[in-house]
Amino acid sequence: RGAAQSVDAAFDRAEDALAAGQERWAPATASMKRSASATLDSARRFRLFVGTVLASLLFFALAFCVGLPALALRPQKFALSFTIGSLLFLGSFGVLRGARAHVRTLVAPHRLPWAAAYGSSMAATLWAACVRRSYLYTVACASAQLACLLYYLGTYVPGGGRGVQLLLRGMWTTVSVVLRPVCVVVGRCCARAVS
Repeated sequence: RGAAQSVDAAFDRAEDALAAGQERWAPATASMKRSASATLDSARRFRLFVGTVLASLLFFALAFCVGLPALALRPQKFALSFTIGSLLFLGSFGVLRGARAHVRTLVAPHRLPWAAAYGSSMAATLWAACVRRSYLYTVACASAQLACLLYYLGTYVPGGGRGVQLLLRGMWTTVSVVLRPVCVVVGRCCARAVS
């Protein structure tokens, strides 16, 4: 947290220095000042968006790397990590667009059924894991949540379905390249343990 705050403070100081230099060299009219403040606001929003997406990816990684192997024994770990990742991902677009504008798009008539399904699937995943403590219900509810998340990606990511395809293909390539050596080592260890 401290590192993120110091990086954000460094960016703020650089932006302030650039704004001060701009005022010194160019006559600052009211419209130019509004434009500069809007640019600073959008730069901060984008940094927050990236940070929130990275945090959501961290929780998704925790869900799949820590929670998924322990799903049968402790479904709460998976459900909590996956749901927090989903909420952070959903919130990241609210940070980027503005909370009020994002909520308006979520409750638009053509998106309201999806938003209700997404919210219900998150609540159902938490219920299945934390209250019911059922492996099968948790898997079913998390699958519904994943389907809603993919639909959200398809409607909000630039390029729509094609953009999601490219994103998923890039992620799969990266994961397969990273995990291939791990799978080879695990396979060798298992072969030695069996023989």
